[in-house]
Parts: sequence; C-alpha cells; structure tokens
Amino acid sequence: MIRKIIFIALSFVLLATSCASKKDTFVLPQEEYDKFSLKGNEVFYEGVAVANFDILEFEYYNGKLVKEYSLMQYTTYSNELSEKILRFMHMKFPDDKIELKFGMEKKSVN
Repeated sequence: MIRKIIFIALSFVLLATSCASKKDTFVLPQEEYDKFSLKGNEVFYEGVAVANFDILEFEYYNGKLVKEYSLMQYTTYSNELSEKILRFMHMKFPDDKIELKFGMEKKSVN
C-alpha cells in the first residue's frame, strides 16, 4: 500500500514538472526569424512589407488582461508565409494573442 502511494505521488510530481517545463514549439528557426523586422506598424519579410497592425485590442478574460495584435496580411497566396508571420509575432510578443487576417494585394503608390 505504501509503495502505491509513493508511486502515485512520484508520478504526480513527474507529471506536474514535465507540464510546467514544456518548451514553446510555435517558433521559427533563428535564420528564418532574422528575415523578419518590424517598422512602424508594418511587418517585413526579407525587406518586403507583408502585413500591418490593423488593431491592438485589450480584453479582460478569465481574470486576466489580454492583449491581442490584429494583423492584416497583404497577400493571400501563401499559407506558409502566414504561418511564419504568426510564429514571428508570437516570438516577439509571447504572452499576447495574435490574429492574422487577409486583405487584398498591396497597391503601390505612384
């Protein structure tokens, strides 16, 4: 009986510590992260503007103040780029919510 109690207690401790030390997996490799930059309210990838901050929202949810960045992606042709933008923003603002919407192609101003 004592062995069962010790086994259960050790299992609980192991489970609790493994959950608490989970590594964030929604990240970019460093070389990909370095291709991104923020200038003003725009996100750049390899020097090209790919998204902008549409709205910054604060909400109170479950006893916590939550900040949400709402971005508008300029193009809709690349799901891969969308995921990279989300991962980049998550790495920049790990405690905040990130939302990515799609817009029309960015028009050049002449």
